[in-house]
Amino acid sequence: MIAGRHHTTPTPTTNSTSTTSPVPTPITTTPEPSTTSPTSGVTQIGDWSVEVLEYKPDVTEYLTTYDPPVNIVIEGHRFLGIKLRVTNTGNEQADPFTELGRRLDGYTNGHKRHEPRYLDVGVSYRGDDYLVKVPSLYPGESGEGWLFYEVEGDFELTTIEMQDRRDPQNKTPWTEVPFPQPTNTTPTSTP
Repeated sequence: MIAGRHHTTPTPTTNSTSTTSPVPTPITTTPEPSTTSPTSGVTQIGDWSVEVLEYKPDVTEYLTTYDPPVNIVIEGHRFLGIKLRVTNTGNEQADPFTELGRRLDGYTNGHKRHEPRYLDVGVSYRGDDYLVKVPSLYPGESGEGWLFYEVEGDFELTTIEMQDRRDPQNKTPWTEVPFPQPTNTTPTSTP
C-alpha cells in the first residue's frame, strides 16, 4: 500500500512447459517483548477510574535537588515518576493515595522484579503535585498527582498494576493499567 492506495499484484500466467521450484520454508522469528506499554487509557479498578497521564523513567535529578532534597537510599538506584488521574466512581468518599494499591513490574539484569522496594518518597517530598496531596475524593470527583519510586538503576518497567483496597477484606484483583511511552524531558518545576 502506498499513500492510501491499494495495488494488487498481477496474477502470473502459467506455462505448461515450465518447472516449479521448491517453495522455501518461511523462517519464523519471535519479536522481543516490549518493555513499555505503547498506549494509555482509562482503566476501571474496582470503584476507581485510573489513567496514567505521564511516565518518566528518571526523575532523580528533580527529586535530589528539590528543597528539601529526597535522598537515594541505596547507591546505584534512581527515582522514576508516574502521573495519575484518578476518579472516584464509587458511592462513598475515598482517598486515592491510601486506598488504591500500586505495584510496578519489570526487569533488572534480565530477572523479573516487582518494584519498588521503597515506595513512599513522600516522607521527604512535600510537593503539591504529589498524589498524597490529593484530598479524599467524593463520588464523581477526580484528582491528579505524581507517584515517585526508588528503583534499581537498570530497572525496566513493563507493567503497572493496581487494585482497589477500600475494603481490606475484599480487595480487587491486581489489574494492569496501560501507560504512555516514557518521556525523558528535563523537569522544570514539576516532573
